Amino acid sequence: MKSQCLRWEPSNEQEVVVLFGRLLDHMPRPVAVEFVQTGFPDCKAIDVKTKDPIWIEFELYSSHYRRDHSRRPERCDWVVCWQKNELRTVDVPLVVALDVIVDRQPDPTEYILQRRAPGASNEQYFRTRLQGLAEHHQELIRELLELASERGLQVDWPETNAACFTVRDTIEYVKVDSNGRIGTPFSRWREVPDSVRSELVASLNETLGKTWFSPEGKISVDLQQLLPDELAARRYIDTWRNFITRRQANKLVEPTPRT
Repeated sequence: MKSQCLRWEPSNEQEVVVLFGRLLDHMPRPVAVEFVQTGFPDCKAIDVKTKDPIWIEFELYSSHYRRDHSRRPERCDWVVCWQKNELRTVDVPLVVALDVIVDRQPDPTEYILQRRAPGASNEQYFRTRLQGLAEHHQELIRELLELASERGLQVDWPETNAACFTVRDTIEYVKVDSNGRIGTPFSRWREVPDSVRSELVASLNETLGKTWFSPEGKISVDLQQLLPDELAARRYIDTWRNFITRRQANKLVEPTPRT
């Protein structure tokens, strides 16, 4: 049996890096990776024939380069991304879209086992990927979506990442990824008083019996680790329900009308 690469299409930059490594033989030039780093650009490779350096930045979508790096003075020769989602780039000689390379292969499933269905919305794609999670994860995600509906909150399926959703009003309460991870960007809650944010964080940590959250932090953690049983899940959901209800009652934010 042939080994596979990714079960699903990439949904973050790290998965693009994995796929790039699998497709090295299919790059526009014959390359050898010299090193990968956390700084910009992400990778230095060399053309194995000419020995010329090739500086590479990895992105999920090509537009992320324009959004995050277009004004950087450092040299960047390639943007390697999952999809090219814009007609032009800024100061980048070459955009290497891995989806195009995968599609050219005799058997694309050697690289990605299950592709997104043509025309599928972000929500439809998320729900397809959800089927690959354990039932415990699926039930928790359903409960979070039910809480959003109950409190009239907005559920967004961001274009910048087709495998997640956020629950929000004027602030983002939770972000859930289709890999079963959940997070809350408390550090972005600028409109929420520090005392209120700290009180909620303390309540969540006390509820879960572990210091998972910080008022100034942003973490992403697996739902199974965060909420290992039904009791923990119920306490977590109830803590959020109480906080959201108080916010709405105090008219700090109006509930989003249901459509």
